Amino acid sequence: MKKLCALILALTMAVSISACKGGQVSPTQSNAASGKEASNSASSSASVPAGSSNSDQKKVASEEVAKLDQPKTANPKAVANLNKGTYTVKEDSYSYKSDNNAFTATYPVLSGKIPNVDKINATIKSTAMQTINSMGTSKKKNKTTVRVSGEIAYEGKNFISIGFNEYVKISTPKAKPTRTLRVVNVNLNTGTVLSTNDLIVKNDALCKTLESVRGQLSGEVAPYITADVIKSALDSGAVYFSKYGVGFGLQVNKPDQRLIKLVLTYAQMKPYMTNNEIWKNFK
Repeated sequence: MKKLCALILALTMAVSISACKGGQVSPTQSNAASGKEASNSASSSASVPAGSSNSDQKKVASEEVAKLDQPKTANPKAVANLNKGTYTVKEDSYSYKSDNNAFTATYPVLSGKIPNVDKINATIKSTAMQTINSMGTSKKKNKTTVRVSGEIAYEGKNFISIGFNEYVKISTPKAKPTRTLRVVNVNLNTGTVLSTNDLIVKNDALCKTLESVRGQLSGEVAPYITADVIKSALDSGAVYFSKYGVGFGLQVNKPDQRLIKLVLTYAQMKPYMTNNEIWKNFK
């Protein structure tokens, strides 16, 4: 009996040790998006290169996500104005794998009584396919991978905000992957695709306000994110909407090249709202 108890105790300890080892989680990076479009274009974007090795990935993060002090309470007006059957959304996709090309993209398709819905869907698709279309499907010398994932950040009854996370990798010895965030914001009452300049008043005060919420970032990054750094990144940044607030995707160079995300509540955004009618959804 003593031998049996000892055997059971030994097996229990072995299982516990094994579970502890198996429970360790290695750090991972979330896909961010990117592009070279100016902020006054229909879709805004921000990009950042990321290292290919594990050590490089720690040094050059693909994305510094707002995670500590980001808003956790939904804006009541934003919730009240969510889509409740005014239109429907389905996901479409594209895939091509041949001749060293490995391309995939997903993007939403809208249907319903929306002005210029076909034109809106064409813009959404072209934004998702921007890099894939520019590269083309001709045979490549090096393996070229492009992955694009479309995600709706805010689905309102008369306004929609869509983000595209893009990952690009060309398999050459010195090439580093690139991650990109593109955003398309659309007034569904008019069918108009809105630029960042249509929506945001960009000034020094906005940069200071964004600096004030840098506590959303990790301790190693936050000290570098000054108002001046934000100002230099704002024109090429991506701006998206959610029921919690307005997100800014900004590429910064310190402490290394990465994409950061800072989120302001709609109350914090009031001084920086243009007179565009979409703001009625949130204030």
